Amino acid sequence: KRRLSREEQGCRELQDAKGTVEEECERLRSQLADKGEVVRALGADKQDALACATGLQEEVEGYRRQIKELEARLGEALRERDKMTVKAADTDRALDAAQHKITLGSEEV
Repeated sequence: KRRLSREEQGCRELQDAKGTVEEECERLRSQLADKGEVVRALGADKQDALACATGLQEEVEGYRRQIKELEARLGEALRERDKMTVKAADTDRALDAAQHKITLGSEEV
């Protein structure tokens, strides 16, 4: 009986140890699954970040094109302003000349 008790005791200890090992395996599987979810989420976040960066880069390129267009239009406007300034100066000189002639003409009378 004593021997049987020791064998039974050993079997019980082995079964307890087996239960403990199974519980630990299940806990590790659960942790691994959780970490897998984290890795998948990080992968999705990375994809989202890449898509966002690509979108931002496209937006920046759009702004660069707009800036170039605006710079070209500004250059045109500045050239037009310069032409108008020259015309205004020509007009002022013509008016001054006409005024001078009028003044000279009124002095002769």
